[in-house]
Formats: sequence, C-alpha cells, structure tokens
Amino acid sequence: MTFGKHVYFIGIAGVGVSAVAKYALATGAQVSGSDVRRSPLIDDLVALGADIVLTPDPKRLAQGVDAVVYSDDVPMHHPEREAAHER
Repeated sequence: MTFGKHVYFIGIAGVGVSAVAKYALATGAQVSGSDVRRSPLIDDLVALGADIVLTPDPKRLAQGVDAVVYSDDVPMHHPEREAAHER
C-alpha cells in the first residue's frame, strides 16, 4: 500500500483507522486527522508525529491533502466526509 505525501484520517481514533494511520506514518507520510474525543490511540499517534484535532473542520481538507481515509462508521453527512467527496 502506498500513501500520498499528506493523508487525512476522519475518525482517526478508531481501531482500524488508527492502525492505517500508524502505517502511513511509518512509510513517511504526513498524517493529520480528526475525531470527536481524545483517547490513548490519539496520544500514540500524536507522539509519532500526527496532527490531530478534536473538532472536525472541513477546511483542513484543503491544506494540501493528497488522500482521505475513513471507515464506514463515519456517517455520510459528516462535514469532513462531505468535503472529501466534493474534492
């Protein structure tokens, strides 16, 4: 699996999504993302270099993001998911 230079993860604290984010970091990708609450998984990702916010903001997807990752648990009406589909 190859990642772009900057990958944005919606719902980054999920078990599956956080694992993919860790892999992206290990391959040298710039990782950013959001979730609705802080967790040990977020703390681990931040320690590895991820830029994570706890308030979703669709404007963050316009900051040089090459790819967006999210799980089916993220509702279709989520503002960042909608912004990703528009891009």
